[in-house]
Amino acid sequence: MATLLLVAWRKNINMRLAKGTNTIGAIDVRLDSPTGPIIGSLTNFVTGGNNTFVTFPRPFPQTVTGARDLYFVFTGQGTGNVVDVDWFEITE
Repeated sequence: MATLLLVAWRKNINMRLAKGTNTIGAIDVRLDSPTGPIIGSLTNFVTGGNNTFVTFPRPFPQTVTGARDLYFVFTGQGTGNVVDVDWFEITE
């Protein structure tokens, strides 16, 4: 969980991730709780390896403002890591 103070209108999240081919996985970015509204999602992606990072921009389905808790919910199956996260950023 990351608590963010979104003082201006925010419309996007960028996630820099790496993922090999040995797992099926997804990331849901949710507001306020692990079961809260999904504001960003990425499923079944491959970057070419666990050390090959790619930036994935995702628009929010709604504008998010105020102080909000942000949850990254990871799901997957297979062997190995679901995903490696380098960084994320919230943008206008």
